[in-house]
Amino acid sequence: RSDVNEFLGFLREFADKCHHGKEEGLLFPALIDAGLPSQEGPIAVMLAEHAQGREWIGAMQAAAEPEWNAADFATAATGYIRLLQAHIGKENDILFPMAEQLLDRAQLDALAAAFEKHEATVIGQGRHEQLHAMLKKLKAKHLGEQ
Repeated sequence: RSDVNEFLGFLREFADKCHHGKEEGLLFPALIDAGLPSQEGPIAVMLAEHAQGREWIGAMQAAAEPEWNAADFATAATGYIRLLQAHIGKENDILFPMAEQLLDRAQLDALAAAFEKHEATVIGQGRHEQLHAMLKKLKAKHLGEQ
């Protein structure tokens, strides 16, 4: 159970607070300023998927405590995995190329600097590496990956 809680903490801190935080607080406003609508299209889809991801993480947490419910956890984890795989595909194939078309080099460079500042401020200096080390440890323990 402690490993599950550690992993769910990773999802909340790294995937949601850090990665989605960069998108919601920095990238999306820049794209909206560049003319992309916020209530429809890619931004609305991404925001809805961020919310759905938070719901799946909450469902995994509910299945882990106070009593472990493996079936409910597996359902929520599978839903989250499917959502995240599709979400990452949309980022890579649609959202990020769109940002590169709509924003000029100076804006992209400013975003990159703001992303670094966000990460240092929101999760702390060096925390990114700590989280990846924690994932590596969990993968080795549970998946036999080095």
